[in-house]
Amino acid sequence: MCRSRAPSAHVRVSGPAELHAFAEPGSGSGSGSGSGSGSGSTAAERLAQWADPVDLVLIVGDEGDDPAAGVLAARAYRGRSVTISGLIRRRPGTASTDSRTSDTLRPLCTTMMLVNDTGYLDDLLDALGVGE
Repeated sequence: MCRSRAPSAHVRVSGPAELHAFAEPGSGSGSGSGSGSGSGSTAAERLAQWADPVDLVLIVGDEGDDPAAGVLAARAYRGRSVTISGLIRRRPGTASTDSRTSDTLRPLCTTMMLVNDTGYLDDLLDALGVGE
């Protein structure tokens, strides 16, 4: 969902394609980062390398999105001293019909915020140098 506009050494953005690559045996990370994630590495080794120590993980998405990538990221950090925050946007008309994304992520996150479409999430992502 997000692409970095002004990358910082303190902010890393990973999209679903990169996260799903960790779950596929024999696949590279797809990021082209040159971090040694490729041939010879197992999916678990690549995931462990990606999950270097951080202070905060933000899992961002819309209600109704496939939560698989968020679940993979949250599980990679569970049990560590990391705050895992889920920020799920509820668009008008979806709040009561589809809550599978937030329901799936809620038990894996330290905090869960369901935000409406008034701009809060966009402002937060913009402050991090990230945007939709």
